[in-house]
Amino acid sequence: MDLIYFAPIAFFGISLVFSMLGTGGAVLYTPILYWLGMDFASQAVPLGMVLNVVTSSSAAFTYTRENLVDWRVAALFGVTMMVVAPVGAFATLTLPTNVVIGAFAVFTAGAAALMV
Repeated sequence: MDLIYFAPIAFFGISLVFSMLGTGGAVLYTPILYWLGMDFASQAVPLGMVLNVVTSSSAAFTYTRENLVDWRVAALFGVTMMVVAPVGAFATLTLPTNVVIGAFAVFTAGAAALMV
């Protein structure tokens, strides 16, 4: 059986854990989709980001409902992300895939090291 059919089960678990952390999980969705054979720039990254929005939105709704969001800090991060995100999307489409994956791996490893 093709591994792509097990991806929704894996993504369910990833979204469960990452929504508790307040993030979307694209850091895992994207490499998994790439390893399953999707094109990095035109399939894995966009689908990972859509899934990230769904998970992040549900977590944001829950945290907002419980009054756990500092809106001044959230607004600052939100504006910054809206300005810089198109630059990152453009870079993903113009840079070679290996460069983007390498940068992705370095940032992921750095985040993992900080969490440990």
